[in-house]
Amino acid sequence: MFKIDQVYERAKIHDLFGGERQKGISKPASHDFIMLFSGGAEKASGYENGWLDDWRYQYSGEGQSGDMQMTGGNRAIRDHAPNGKVLYLFERTAPKFYAFRGEMTCEGHELVTNVPGGDGQPRTIILFQLRRRI
Repeated sequence: MFKIDQVYERAKIHDLFGGERQKGISKPASHDFIMLFSGGAEKASGYENGWLDDWRYQYSGEGQSGDMQMTGGNRAIRDHAPNGKVLYLFERTAPKFYAFRGEMTCEGHELVTNVPGGDGQPRTIILFQLRRRI
């Protein structure tokens, strides 16, 4: 379906599969995958997504202000395996364009406190540890 490192226009991905067009965590209702989009407004919200090494990726949960909760897209990432969902990671290469980086597995998460939110107020965020699947 998606090819590693191929660049896709995000709007066209959603035209084909559905899912939330503006969120970093997109859950197409009639498909068995969750799309994770990285490289947008993370820095403005006080955190950064990124590769820890060739196989592990740190991905922050959703929510730009206030403490992040294990609901919605965050719960979908955490529970993807028992719910029979696959995680697909995309990284922004240019406005509106994202490179497909592969199928990921959530290995866990941690809570990080005192991270400034979009409103400048300290909050707790969720950082997921993802591993690229071979």
